[in-house]
Formats: sequence, C-alpha cells, structure tokens
Amino acid sequence: YECSSLTIITIPSSVTRIGSCAFAECSLLDQIKIPSSVTDIGCNAFSGCSSLEQITISSSLNINDIGLSPSVKIIKCI
Repeated sequence: YECSSLTIITIPSSVTRIGSCAFAECSLLDQIKIPSSVTDIGCNAFSGCSSLEQITISSSLNINDIGLSPSVKIIKCI
C-alpha cells in the first residue's frame, strides 16, 4: 500500500490470493504479472496505481472490482 518505488511486480506461484488494497496507491507501478496460482484478488487491490499500463493474468481469473483504470492493458494467458 502506497509504495512509491515499486515499478514492476511478478507475483510468485506460491501466492494464491492478493488482498484488498494490497497495491493501492503504488503510483509508479506500471506492470504486474499474476500467476495462475492466484485465484482471488481483493477489492481495489490496484486502485490508484496511476502508472499501471499492463497486467498479465490467467484467463480464468475474474478481475472485477480490483480498481483497474480503463486504460490498463490486460493480457490474459492460458
């Protein structure tokens, strides 16, 4: 939350859940890769990430209400 130095995050495959507001207001975060092991992303997990341009996720993951700007490119992988 409010990390001002994070720019790229690759979530390890040991993670199964990203909590609500986990990366909220990380203003310099511009890319994130979420493995298929993640089955739940909490509400507003990425809200206020004004630099976020790309998120890579599993095609089976539901990403409603996680706080993404409409301009974020979502890449869904099998």
